[in-house]
Amino acid sequence: LPEFLSLVHGDLTFQNVMVRADGDTKAIDMEAQDSLEAAELDLGKLFQSTHSRYEDWSRLATPLCQSLSPTAIRLNYAPQPPDAVLCRAIRRRWARILNCSEDLVERKGGFYLGLHLFRMVPFRMKTSMDHALYALATAVTRLSRALDETGG
Repeated sequence: LPEFLSLVHGDLTFQNVMVRADGDTKAIDMEAQDSLEAAELDLGKLFQSTHSRYEDWSRLATPLCQSLSPTAIRLNYAPQPPDAVLCRAIRRRWARILNCSEDLVERKGGFYLGLHLFRMVPFRMKTSMDHALYALATAVTRLSRALDETGG
C-alpha cells in the first residue's frame, strides 16, 4: 500500500521525460490533476516503458500470443530485459521519493505496472483481441510476481 498521496504526472512514460546532458530530468506533458494519487502510479508507468516495453509491443502487428487451449496461452512476445544502468538510476531516485529500499521500489513498480496493464485491456481491445489478451496475461504475471515477492 502507498505510504502517502501526492500530485502525480499521470502518464510518466519515456516520451514524457526530458533528460539534459548534465543528467537533470524534467517531466513534460503533465495531465491536469485535481486530486491526490499514489506516487507509485507514476512508477508503474515508468516500468511500463522499462520492463514491459509497451512502446515496442503496442505497435506490433504480429501475434503477441497464441491460444493453446481454452485455458492456456503462450506469449509470443518477450520484451528485452530492461537496461540495468537505467533501472538502477530509477530505483535509486524512486527509493528517495518513496522513502524505501531499492528492492521495494522494484516490487512496487512491478505491482503498479500490473495494475496499469489491467486498466489498458479495454483500450488494447480496440486494437485487437490479441493485444488485449497479451496485456491481460502480462498483468496477471506482473501482479502474481509482485505478490509472491511480498508474501501476499
